[in-house]
Amino acid sequence: MPKLNFYDTDAVKAFTLDVLVEGVETRRDLDFERRQSAAAWETAREQRTRADKADAAIAAAISTLSNLLEARKMASKSAGVTLTGSSLTPWTF
Repeated sequence: MPKLNFYDTDAVKAFTLDVLVEGVETRRDLDFERRQSAAAWETAREQRTRADKADAAIAAAISTLSNLLEARKMASKSAGVTLTGSSLTPWTF
């Protein structure tokens, strides 16, 4: 820190102005960083929510498909038909 001659009022004014400007710049930088951090956390939270919803939709689809496969197997057993891997494709009726 430079030595300050307190009898030189212009030097004191300049020093005080520099300190005030530095404080404003620091505050502005801090506010920017806080906004960026909050935005990043919000984005992460939104992505987590979307991922959870997608996981739930996938689980529901797998459950539905499993139920349909079981129903199809039961129907084929009652009809006396043996299902093979190729006959389990969705477009085979």
